[in-house]
Amino acid sequence: MAVTIVNPARFNDDGLGTRRFIRAAFFDEGYGVSTSFLAYRQGGGIVPATSAFDAIGAGTAGDPLRMSQFSGFTVPSLSLDTQTVTVGSLNLGGSYGVYWGWRQGDPTPAADCGSIVDKTSNIYGGANIFGIYFHTIGNGLVNFMLDTNQSNSGWTSITIGSYTYLRTSASYSNGGGTTTLWQWTSPSSPQPNPFGTTNGASVVVTWQ
Repeated sequence: MAVTIVNPARFNDDGLGTRRFIRAAFFDEGYGVSTSFLAYRQGGGIVPATSAFDAIGAGTAGDPLRMSQFSGFTVPSLSLDTQTVTVGSLNLGGSYGVYWGWRQGDPTPAADCGSIVDKTSNIYGGANIFGIYFHTIGNGLVNFMLDTNQSNSGWTSITIGSYTYLRTSASYSNGGGTTTLWQWTSPSSPQPNPFGTTNGASVVVTWQ
């Protein structure tokens, strides 16, 4: 039997009203009463562990009771920062290679490559993001650069499109106290370009 809770109270109240409301609804359906929401999940003790009940809450498989149905519920973001890069390329020719992604053209090379929104780092107090780009020299270099001196801490990984890089796997350097660079290299074989090779493409970059 499915349990329908109409216009439930918000989860972010004092923690009593909502809990009491849901406990009463389950009790009325013969499931018993628990002080913990965990008991109302499938197999949690009150809701039977059968295919007739949805794994998130009480209800049938065709009409489950999900947490997202409760007013006030939002899925928390696990990202520390998110940026959107419009891919650009800059071909310096010869052994200098090609830049793909976003890089501010100052001082060298003296031309912007791509663009980025919103360009400021939430992790480092709004510091300007100088570049997130792939450089084709050697086996390929993935770079994340800020225009200020920052510590090698505050995040665990950066994901560029579908590629994830660990901060602890990067080469970290401080450009004389004026820039900060994290750089990922591949010592033995070419690594893929996480931005691809289509100018104007949008690539989402997230930090966790």
